[in-house]
Amino acid sequence: ETYMDSCISIGLKLPNSKYITIAYSQKGNYYFNRGENKKALLNHFKALDISTTNSNRKYMSKCFNNIANAYDVMGIYDKALSYYFQSLKIKEELGLKDKIYVTKLNIAVVYYNLKEYDKSLAYNNESLLDCIKYKDYEREAMIYNNLANNYADMKEYERASLYYQKTIDISTKNEHAYLIALSASGLANNLYFLKKYDKAIEYANIALGVGIKNQFNEHIASAKNELGQTYIALKNYDVAEKNLQEALIVAKKNDIVLEIKNSYENLSRLYAQDKKPEKALVYYQLFSNLKDSLINDNKSRLLANLQENFEIEKKESENKLLQAENELSGKTIKQQRIVTYIIIGGLLMTTLLAFFIFNGLKKQKKAFVIISKQKEEVHRQKEIIEEHQKETIDSINYAKRIQYALLANNDLLKRNLNNYLVLFKPKDIVSGDFYWATEHNNKFYLAVCDCTGHGVPGAFMSLLNIGFLSEAIKEKNIEQPHEIFNYVRSRLINTISKEGQQDGMDGILLCFDKTTNQYTYAAANNEPILISNNEVKELPKDKMPVGKGEKIQSFTLQTIHANEGDTLFLYTDGYADQFGGPKGKKFKYKQLNDLLLSLNNKSMENQKDELNSVIENWKGKLEQLDDILVIGIKI
Repeated sequence: ETYMDSCISIGLKLPNSKYITIAYSQKGNYYFNRGENKKALLNHFKALDISTTNSNRKYMSKCFNNIANAYDVMGIYDKALSYYFQSLKIKEELGLKDKIYVTKLNIAVVYYNLKEYDKSLAYNNESLLDCIKYKDYEREAMIYNNLANNYADMKEYERASLYYQKTIDISTKNEHAYLIALSASGLANNLYFLKKYDKAIEYANIALGVGIKNQFNEHIASAKNELGQTYIALKNYDVAEKNLQEALIVAKKNDIVLEIKNSYENLSRLYAQDKKPEKALVYYQLFSNLKDSLINDNKSRLLANLQENFEIEKKESENKLLQAENELSGKTIKQQRIVTYIIIGGLLMTTLLAFFIFNGLKKQKKAFVIISKQKEEVHRQKEIIEEHQKETIDSINYAKRIQYALLANNDLLKRNLNNYLVLFKPKDIVSGDFYWATEHNNKFYLAVCDCTGHGVPGAFMSLLNIGFLSEAIKEKNIEQPHEIFNYVRSRLINTISKEGQQDGMDGILLCFDKTTNQYTYAAANNEPILISNNEVKELPKDKMPVGKGEKIQSFTLQTIHANEGDTLFLYTDGYADQFGGPKGKKFKYKQLNDLLLSLNNKSMENQKDELNSVIENWKGKLEQLDDILVIGIKI
């Protein structure tokens, strides 16, 4: 850095401006390789100013290319494409055939970032032919890396791995440290998706080592992210968290937007799997907001810039009327003048008529242009809305993954319940109903709950309540179900009900003591159903929610007295409240309990299928009203 500053000082004293341009460009490239993109842009713009002032178009092209590189890494894709195309235009005009492929390679990278894979592959393959022709091994390696990235995004992981390895082999042979780090990081990510975790960690550490040695901040952040996501898969959450937080620090410090986004996404997934829903939600929201901003803002600006058109109208040609006057006799002059006046009058009328027709056609054409532009704008807005809708649905689907990761898994239920059924039918992609289970101090807990709302708001409440239930049992060591509900209610009121909201949940928390073989429970507005001796028994409940309600009393600890072979059902209100049938009425609880009784002698799997079939037939073409959750347990 000191030597480059000296070169700039000397260059300012020289008559040939190209040396100072080169010095600023080299300093910009130095900062770019370190991931300090703002400093890189500052120096590249200085180089551009000098080359523009001196009309040095060759160096202007290089400056445009360097500026575009920085904008690309910062995620500002519209500016990146704009400067790349300016660079390409100058190179084509100057006939710099051995340089055109460099810019095409860079354009391919931008199209990759915009997920336009066909365009990216086309520009990469065009560049590859010239790289081989001119023996440009460094850029040949870059193109193989680009092709690998495209195929990885297209989920062709085996094919992508071959291209990543090609990049590493060529770059190692030619000592291109930046490309080794870049492709090793990409290969680590690819191996992660192939579930080859040991290899993924190996190549991520290669990328990290090269990045640290050469101060490549972008690759340090990327490698840390790769290590983080791999350790998540291996359930080594402490090591994963350490790497991801370090990646986030480096990415934020150096404005590496894509790695900031990756860190947020990975941290959200980490905390979801580590049963820390509050932290998972915080990082998921940060990831979602940054993702929407990055794609929608840049892509809409890009489309607006590329769709500018300019129309040139042609001038109308002028017609001259030549009249030849003949000498006429005195008797014919008067008649000739009359005829002339009639002709002139006719021409004037024709001209006026032509004017009105032309003016009308001109207005019609103008109206047509306006309508066409309006149609184009409507179509563009439609595409933007559809893209935004897709992004929203993608985000909700990601939230579903977080929620489902926290629900009771089959292994845990099988280990503790043996013979059971779960019918879970969310109204939307994500659900306000949830079933959650855990083991602690030789006790098994199962919660079946219905949070305020459904869809995304209900899902947020479910994640919050799962967090509070886990906190009460795992951290506070509260053992009795009624005291656990008391604790969760207190946390809800202190957290989200300070301004009068009555958000919370109805539900049942069941506890099975493995030492005493005793079932106890607490019930908030929902009662358990016990089928014993061919009878349906509605067990006691407290008529108040887990949350802020009309009364706040301690929940009651209830004990279940059951015999072997009895069936216990825990359900929310979605099944009974569903409208349908011949008269479009609610299914109701009595009909549900009678149905459960009629199915009692069948296997739990058959009971689940029957329950699902009955409610689907009852609903018919009507919309599902609420989330549906029914759990049956054979004692």
